[in-house]
Amino acid sequence: MTALQDIRFPVFNLRGIEKTWEDSNILYVKTVYDTYILDNKNLKGDILGERRLRVTGKLYKLGKCIENFSVLANNTYTNKLFIDSDGILFKYLKTVVRPVKYFKVKKVHKTEQGKVLELYGTSVPYLLKRGDAAEYIGLVLLSESNKLLYELSDTHKDEHKVWI
Repeated sequence: MTALQDIRFPVFNLRGIEKTWEDSNILYVKTVYDTYILDNKNLKGDILGERRLRVTGKLYKLGKCIENFSVLANNTYTNKLFIDSDGILFKYLKTVVRPVKYFKVKKVHKTEQGKVLELYGTSVPYLLKRGDAAEYIGLVLLSESNKLLYELSDTHKDEHKVWI
C-alpha cells in the first residue's frame, strides 16, 4: 500500500480498467476494448513520462494529469485507480479527515533537493520539491511531525478539514 507522502506527482487517473498485471517489468492494462501497455520499466527513464515516450506497441491513454495533492483530495473521479510519476499504481480512497493549516512563508532557501521554506508558526521547515513558493503554504497535518503539501496560496486561508 502506498502512503500519501510517497506519491510522486503528477499522477494520472486510470479509466475503464478491468485488469492490471506486470510481466517482465512491463505493466499492462486490460479494458473492455483491448490490452495496452501502461509502463515499461525496462526502458531508459527515471519517470513514467520518459519511459512512455519510448514504448512501442499499444500505449494506454492516460487520464487527466493531477499536479498536486489538493487536486487529488478534491477529485470526484468514480474510478479510484491512479498511477504516479514513478510508475506505481495506487487506489486513492478517502478514509480519514485531517486539518489543513496555513503558514506564512518567512524565508526560502534553494537547495539541490528543492526549496526549503522557513515558516512562521512552526520551527520545522518544509521542503518544496517542485514548483515556486508562494506567500502562504497549506499543509495537511497527518501527525505532529508529518505534514503533506495541500496547496500554495498568495492569500491566507482559515484552517479547515479535508477527507484524505
